[in-house]
Amino acid sequence: RIYGLHVKDAISALKDKSWVSKEVLDLIVNHEEVNGGSGPNKLDKLSLPIMIISLVNTYDKMVTVGQTNPRDALMELTMNQIDHYEHDIINKFKDVLIDEGIV
Repeated sequence: RIYGLHVKDAISALKDKSWVSKEVLDLIVNHEEVNGGSGPNKLDKLSLPIMIISLVNTYDKMVTVGQTNPRDALMELTMNQIDHYEHDIINKFKDVLIDEGIV
């Protein structure tokens, strides 16, 4: 129940806060979207911020929930998720993980 409703619960808790912008709420609602319309909200094309947060969310779930090691999660993203995210964004994310010593 908690995971299934986490977006609705977050929006409910934050929607009336003056310090939470519409753009932040949009990121929350769409943080699991992928290019091509196969995400929960069926967006065909993602904005750059949504694509970045979705990519990070996907990687995070692989590592924390799926207990995949960071290097293997990155390989999964670069080989099997390539249709879901722009190649350039995946490469920039890879650079961050390398620069931070994570992979």
